[in-house]
Amino acid sequence: MVSAGLVEDGICDCCNGSDEERAECPDTCAAQAAAREQASRVQREHRTRGLRKLAGLGQRGKQVRESLAKEEVKQDRLLAQAVEQLNAMRAEFDHPDNPTQQQQRQWGQMKAQAQQMHRRGQRAKHLLAIPSDNLLGLVEDCTTSAPMSEKVIRGGAVTSADKHYSFTLCPFEYGIQRWELRSEWEFETCIHELGETGPDGSSNEQNCSDRAANAGVDPQEVAGYQQYCANLEDPEMRPGCLKHFSHKQEQAREHQLSTGLGIYDAAQSDLTKYWVFVDSGEPCSNGIRRQLNVTLVCGYTEHEPSNQTNARPAASRITSVRENGMCEYEMTLETPAACLRSSPELKNDL
Repeated sequence: MVSAGLVEDGICDCCNGSDEERAECPDTCAAQAAAREQASRVQREHRTRGLRKLAGLGQRGKQVRESLAKEEVKQDRLLAQAVEQLNAMRAEFDHPDNPTQQQQRQWGQMKAQAQQMHRRGQRAKHLLAIPSDNLLGLVEDCTTSAPMSEKVIRGGAVTSADKHYSFTLCPFEYGIQRWELRSEWEFETCIHELGETGPDGSSNEQNCSDRAANAGVDPQEVAGYQQYCANLEDPEMRPGCLKHFSHKQEQAREHQLSTGLGIYDAAQSDLTKYWVFVDSGEPCSNGIRRQLNVTLVCGYTEHEPSNQTNARPAASRITSVRENGMCEYEMTLETPAACLRSSPELKNDL
């Protein structure tokens, strides 16, 4: 059925053209039905593979649960010892209200260790709250998307050259966005700003290549470290000093490329329908906290590992990402986790 306003408007709304007597409308009903059947068949196949994969995750989930239970006990024990040491250190201060620099340093190091133990213990507690071993089998099974154009993510480019981002999701833990192909973007942006040739007719290609290679590097910081290494009394220490700085600089550049989109919020999430990741501590430029909303779709697709560090392909696959307004992301994830609610045998695990 179509509304009266769509009849005889020159547009073929019905697949057989019955809404248009004067217009020539091809009969596409059979083709549309075949396409729907094909889509339905693919969906059924994905669901079948997802259920099979989910059942296979149970054994891994049991191992993860055992490991987390041990980790929780270990971190609680270490944290109690660390707190005891902190109290003992404070008691040993010559002047508790005015400790020496060495005492402050030791105190700070021990406090940092205690905070790390607390975080590890809390992580174990948070993950152990997941009732199903099948779902727990997805822990540490992070998946990374292929680079996506910001035109696809945001519905249009916001800069002269199109940026590309990849997304990593670690089930029940966190989500990350990473700026990919930055050097290419820096080069294209430079060419757009300066033009392919300068006023004297010379090419700007080398200038833009240099700018792209040094993107994210603070020249003053580089000069300072180089001067520091050059002034070392032992000449044999200078190469190691420069190597250490280079490594530190590369880590800083890598950190600039990644942005936390949120940490898993169990209170706002449904284990088998949607996951919400919020408040990663990295707000947008306007102060809004980022939020990642993940819609789960039952299925499993065989695919290559998302990066070289993965020995096996992830069980889940990111199929789409959209930025729905400022710093709020909508992601669709094909995952065996969503198949749990359609399995009478496994649903009782929840």
